[in-house]
Amino acid sequence: PLAGLHGVVICDADDAGIKLGATRASLLRAAGVRLPDSAVLFPVVPGLKKPDLSDAFAWAEREVGRDDEDFAVHVLMTLRPVSEWVPMPSFEERMEGYFARTPTGVERCGPHGARIYICLSKLAAGSGRARATKAELASYLGVGPKAVAGGLAQLIAGGYLIEHKRPWYLLPHESPGGDER
Repeated sequence: PLAGLHGVVICDADDAGIKLGATRASLLRAAGVRLPDSAVLFPVVPGLKKPDLSDAFAWAEREVGRDDEDFAVHVLMTLRPVSEWVPMPSFEERMEGYFARTPTGVERCGPHGARIYICLSKLAAGSGRARATKAELASYLGVGPKAVAGGLAQLIAGGYLIEHKRPWYLLPHESPGGDER
């Protein structure tokens, strides 16, 4: 029933959304829907790095109001082709080429504590912000989440690390407000 129709695919502005959009476009093309090369679109909303379509609707509602006859046009104006998408660099890419500094005492934070601290220190050296999730650290270090959790707990207890607004972990000097937890 879709064969011969023209269409576009609208996806969320993140890696998973872009991948899902490409998959849906392939399925629609296989069903005979006419999709141009730039038919997979994502919304770009001022002030939001990764908006989804509901953000585009909310933005248009604030800008022109839902009752405006051009409401749909304003929503459509937020859409950009995925060729303009710039994905976030991976954890490994953020780590490349950065040096690490390890304060005395970190090595007493268990077998994974020092390695976790070094990862966060490398991130801080490269970006000025040392943020990582448990899953990112476990993947990068090639260990399980329990091993990472143990290392994180020892670093936090030793005052070498701060858990800030879960699920991020920060070095104390990177935390907003100093030692704020």
